[in-house]
Amino acid sequence: MTKIFLDIETSALEPGWNDGYFGEILELAIGLEGEDGSYTEHVWRFRPLEPAGHHPESISVNGYNWRMKNYILSDIGKSIQAIHDLLFNRKALIIGHNVQFDLHYLNFWFEEYQIEPIPVRGIDTMTLVHEHLSVIGLHRLGMSSVRSFLGMSAENAHCALFDMRDTRYLYHKLSRASSLERLMWKLRAQLALNIRKKEE
Repeated sequence: MTKIFLDIETSALEPGWNDGYFGEILELAIGLEGEDGSYTEHVWRFRPLEPAGHHPESISVNGYNWRMKNYILSDIGKSIQAIHDLLFNRKALIIGHNVQFDLHYLNFWFEEYQIEPIPVRGIDTMTLVHEHLSVIGLHRLGMSSVRSFLGMSAENAHCALFDMRDTRYLYHKLSRASSLERLMWKLRAQLALNIRKKEE
């Protein structure tokens, strides 16, 4: 089965105008993993429609203001159909970290451009995190907590491409996790916690 890995970065927690802020998609990354083992990546970075309406906390988190000067930005209206075409595959499995949020956001913008919404279903890696890591000591399901717990780099956090890649890594890592691996993660996390306590 084709797997579609997805991540978006947004300017607010809700799409469109909400509570005085304007939620739009700033970055979007899709990784397509074919049944034959092939893998391709697609990335879009969009020119803001309403930059004055962005939520300051969202912009602070995703670093968009300081990163965007290095990007060639495109218009979402010119790319939205291509994005839809990649995602609208009833035989594919869409995978994301809090994937319902991403699909809800995308469907808002699909409808804005008179494009059929896609089904809000898929595999959420947060569920895999809860199943495999919460039972061995991880208390939060967000990607930053997962990265810290598993010793993953957080250098490019909240960049759609790197978050999508980490989601793909997480999916394959956890969906095949053995009891021994879970024990090793638990011991490593406990060791890191003990080191931090000593340093304090």
